[in-house]
Amino acid sequence: MKIQTEDVLRIAELANLELAPEELEPMRRDLGNILEYVAQLDLLPTQGVEPMSHATAGEAETPALRPDEEAPGLGAEAALANAPLAGEACFKVPRVIERG
Repeated sequence: MKIQTEDVLRIAELANLELAPEELEPMRRDLGNILEYVAQLDLLPTQGVEPMSHATAGEAETPALRPDEEAPGLGAEAALANAPLAGEACFKVPRVIERG
């Protein structure tokens, strides 16, 4: 897939990045190289391969995983108890992205 400069500009906009004009061509080239590399995965023979939820094969190799057990929820009051700013049962955070 060929990446165009317009694609780079759109991706930068979505990521809220400001790219200098001299950064556009290297970024276009790098994104194109990444997509070419990822496209190589389509060439791998994956018929009959079972989907995995983790990169390791079995429980013996993943001792840090715990069993998935149902438990009662924390509740809004407890969850917000140490929040620096809360209101209406929600965390309040300062605006960090300004769009014109």
